[in-house]
Amino acid sequence: MLKPYRKLIIIYFFILWGIFVVYRILRAAFTGEVVDFSVLATGTLWIIIFSAVYWAYLVKRFKPRLDYIEGPETEFPDFPEVVMNQLEWKKEDFPLERLRDELAAEYVVTYIGKQDHIIKIRSRFTMRSWGACSVIRWQPEREVVKVASYPMANHTVRQGREGEKQNKFVTEIMTVML
Repeated sequence: MLKPYRKLIIIYFFILWGIFVVYRILRAAFTGEVVDFSVLATGTLWIIIFSAVYWAYLVKRFKPRLDYIEGPETEFPDFPEVVMNQLEWKKEDFPLERLRDELAAEYVVTYIGKQDHIIKIRSRFTMRSWGACSVIRWQPEREVVKVASYPMANHTVRQGREGEKQNKFVTEIMTVML
């Protein structure tokens, strides 16, 4: 469950811990205070507790979104920030493998359902943004391809726009493939 986050959790912890240690060293240098083990241990403990609470909240919030994008569900997501696009696809087949190859350069392809004509992708996590997830589904009986995208988080405007950006990018790729 925490595998996609592991690198970010470790980086985040060391950034906080490094800031704390540099602060204690600078304070000791300028005020003459002695930095003893108990101060460093207490600060480290508080950083661990804060990080655990912070990441527990994020994982609780993101887990349904990650479970959906990595699982075999075929219905479109019902998260509040979903952006939907629809393209006409009048061809006899849908090039899942070709689309997967095109998308793999930019995104992580998390699921391919050949019988359901569905592909699920998510962007890679970075320190700037949690990214977005998209579901691409061909409906041969209607001759349409639906693209549903949602951001992993929408705490800021930048993060909220990730779903729209990913949806637009995927739609452009699909248009070129027509």
